[in-house]
Amino acid sequence: MRITIRTSDRSFYSDLKAASIEGIKVSFFTKDSIEPGELLTVIVTSATTVATELFIKWLYHKFRSKPNEKTVINGNQIFVETIQITEITQIVFGEKKNDNKSDGIDR
Repeated sequence: MRITIRTSDRSFYSDLKAASIEGIKVSFFTKDSIEPGELLTVIVTSATTVATELFIKWLYHKFRSKPNEKTVINGNQIFVETIQITEITQIVFGEKKNDNKSDGIDR
């Protein structure tokens, strides 16, 4: 399973790498240092459903710790202040299409 995440959270990539979730491969496709307002892109590949579910839990807690960051998962804009773990799960597994589908963040 491939998950594309675009976020303004500058620590997202390093925090995800530090989490060392077994079964998750992380690829980084943007420069290491971003300017305010820019988004970095992280591609997460998971080999198993269990690894994906662990990643989703980590992602939910990451969002809750930084509610002011802008994030898009698989083209779906996430409203971090109100997101529920079930919504993240549905978006990651392709079961829900957010009305805010985009390739970026509304500015």
